[in-house]
Amino acid sequence: MFEWFSEMISQVRTGKFFVLGPPLPEVEAADLNTRHGGLPDDYLEFLKTFGPGDCFRHLNRDNYHLSVFLPKESEWIPGQRGLLIGHYGDSSSGSIFFHRSKPEAPYEDAVYCFIGNRLSKANASFSEWLRKRCTLAKARYREKEWRQILAGPPPFDEREIKIVNAIKGYKWKVVGTTDDEAFVFEVFNGSSITLPYLTIGVNVKNRFSNWYWWLPVQDVQPGETKRVVLPYYKSIARPEQIEFFQKAPPGPEDRPYYKEFQPLKDTT
Repeated sequence: MFEWFSEMISQVRTGKFFVLGPPLPEVEAADLNTRHGGLPDDYLEFLKTFGPGDCFRHLNRDNYHLSVFLPKESEWIPGQRGLLIGHYGDSSSGSIFFHRSKPEAPYEDAVYCFIGNRLSKANASFSEWLRKRCTLAKARYREKEWRQILAGPPPFDEREIKIVNAIKGYKWKVVGTTDDEAFVFEVFNGSSITLPYLTIGVNVKNRFSNWYWWLPVQDVQPGETKRVVLPYYKSIARPEQIEFFQKAPPGPEDRPYYKEFQPLKDTT
């Protein structure tokens, strides 16, 4: 059913362009189907083959054009319920749902989205939605960009390897907030160079996960521990909703998203 999707993934040599899995074991898929009172066969087949995940990474920011989720009951608009199973694009209207006419009925094959305050049919099936959105997502990349995505990025050069090793030497922790609710970090530079920024992971409760912010660390010299203030957009969330985490060291495919690769100072 999804041979075309497997073929597309196999052609791409850029890491993290598709982040899928793990595939859902048969027993877990059957349990999921039972718990939700009947899910469309094509959606379950996708989860068993690929698992949930993200597809078509942006080239200028570290998120994805298309996502497939494990099912989650959602009341997107008061009185309008659906089973959230995926998303396409950059706006909330890109979220898609399964719908059923009665609580005891199985979910329809069709996928729905919210237009205004109304749940509206988007496609006749999950597989149709996926194929059409993959076509749209691919069209977002220029021909030259797509060739580069297929070929994969060049390996790190000597300078970039030094930066990656420096990232591993930095340690940080949140130690409080300022009066205007900016975050205060304690940062230790255990490397031999000074980086301009340190990319850190961000989760926002009930909003989004695996996001990132750049911590300005250009004033933290090798061997020093200093406090660094990180302002944030208050429209995003309250401070107590925000959780920071250590991101894995970048690979060559992560160059566009890490400000660490900007010009740096070398103390050696």
